[in-house]
Amino acid sequence: MILAEKSVVRIVNELHKSNTYIVEYQPKLVFVIDPGFDWSKIEACLAGQELIPTHVFCTHGHFDHVGSVAQIVERYEAISTIHKADLKLAKTANFLMMAYGIEERISTPIFKNTASGSEIFKLGDHEFRIEHVPGHSAGSCLLFFKNLLFSGDTLYSDGIGLPAPEQDDNLLRKSLLQWWHVIPNETVVCPGHGQIKLFGDICLENKDLIDFLHE
Repeated sequence: MILAEKSVVRIVNELHKSNTYIVEYQPKLVFVIDPGFDWSKIEACLAGQELIPTHVFCTHGHFDHVGSVAQIVERYEAISTIHKADLKLAKTANFLMMAYGIEERISTPIFKNTASGSEIFKLGDHEFRIEHVPGHSAGSCLLFFKNLLFSGDTLYSDGIGLPAPEQDDNLLRKSLLQWWHVIPNETVVCPGHGQIKLFGDICLENKDLIDFLHE
């Protein structure tokens, strides 16, 4: 795992192998990115290190990225945020799971806040920034903190991932190209699935993504 921040924990959820990230921004205070299905793993990490999640941020509203939002909000009274364009998608996650033939069900996610575009949160001495990048879903976002980029299912370190039913490839391509020459090469990309990798390495090594961007 390539991480410039020792305070980042990656949890790989069993279902769909989605990544959940727990990031300590102040001693014992953390935010959680895309809490997936494995609440027991997330809870064990938080309790084992006596961490308190003050915020939950979701890169988008698909069920494998919002599965444990309700538990964190209810247990810790954390402030949970998603882009407003994906609020309905998150709230109806169980219907999509049924459509996919997935037997598991989640507690309906609770969101105390919705983003509408670029948003900045003050976390400790640092800024946490949300940028709207529609395409994979209507409300997909890139989340920036220090030298970290939490890219959800918009940007993968390897390949381009499996498209969602509502994915708009042309819009996704446009969103990625808007950021392609803006993100510094030394940025640590933490995707929604797969391995963590430096953005500069992704630009050199992810041939499938490069081909997708130039279709």
